[in-house]
Amino acid sequence: MSLPICVFYKGDAWYLWYTLRQMRLTNPSSPIYLLSDRHRPQYDAFVHYVPLDQYFAEAEEFAGHYRHLSSMPPAYELICFQRWFVVKSFMARNGITSCVVVDPDVMVYTDLSAEQLRFASYDLTVSAGKNPQMMFLPSLEGLERFCAHLTDMYLRRLPEFEAWYSDFSANGGHGGVCDMTAFADYRKAYPERVANLSVVRNGSAYDNNVRCSEGYAMRRGYKHFTWMDGRPYGRNLESGERVRFHTLHFQGGAKLLIPYFGYRRDASYFRQLLLQTPLRRSMRGLLLLAGR
Repeated sequence: MSLPICVFYKGDAWYLWYTLRQMRLTNPSSPIYLLSDRHRPQYDAFVHYVPLDQYFAEAEEFAGHYRHLSSMPPAYELICFQRWFVVKSFMARNGITSCVVVDPDVMVYTDLSAEQLRFASYDLTVSAGKNPQMMFLPSLEGLERFCAHLTDMYLRRLPEFEAWYSDFSANGGHGGVCDMTAFADYRKAYPERVANLSVVRNGSAYDNNVRCSEGYAMRRGYKHFTWMDGRPYGRNLESGERVRFHTLHFQGGAKLLIPYFGYRRDASYFRQLLLQTPLRRSMRGLLLLAGR
C-alpha cells in the first residue's frame, strides 16, 4: 500500500513548487496532502489541499498550555508544536494509520512507501537525534504518545524547562525550548521508540542538512554529491563508503539551491525556473553553488 505523505506549511514559499513536484515524481502512487491555511491552485497537480482550520481544535487547546521559552518569535515556536496535533487529528479523522511528514524544504529522491517498513517498530523518526524534517509515523498510536508527551512537558514539567531556559539564556544561548527539544527529550525517555534517519542502513541514509558535513565530504560549502540515475550520493569520511541519500534538506539559506537539485527537469521545470524565479535569487543560488 502506498504511504500517504503530509506537508505542513502556513503561507506560501517560492520553493514549494520544486519540492512538491519532486515528491510527486518520486512517489507517483502516494497521496500527498498539503496541510495549509489557504488553497493555492498552482500546487494542485502535485498535492491535495487540506484546510488547517478543520483540524486545529487540539492544537488550539495545546496553545492554552504553552509557555514561551525561546528567543525566537512566539508564533513561530508555537506552530512548530501545534503541527503535530494537526497531523494527529487529520490522521484520526481520515482513517490514516501511518504516514510520513516531510518539511517543505526537503527534496525527496526515493519511493517512501518502500522505506516505511524499516521503521515499523518505532513511534517516529528524527534526523541527527532530534530534527523532525523527515518523520515516518508508522502508527497513529505512536504520534498520540508523542503529543501526550508534549502536553506533559507543559502541564507537569514546566519548572524543569523554565530552569533549563534560564541557564541557557543567561549564557547567551540563541533559541530555546522548541519542538526539537521535545523530540530529544522523547528520545531520551524512550530510545526504543525513536529511529535516527541519519544512521546509515544498507548503504543509505537521510540528509540532515546539505550545508553541514556530518561526517561526509564537503565541496563549495555543502556536501559533495555524486549522482547516479538522478539520485545523490555522498562519501562517508570515516568508512570511505559511498552512501545514497534518500532526501536532501535545504535548511535556511540553502533553500536557494533547491531549483538546481531537481529531478527530471523537463520544459515545465525550466519555465518555472526562468519565469517565476527572480533573477536576484537565481544569481544568489548560482553563487552558492560556486561556493562564494
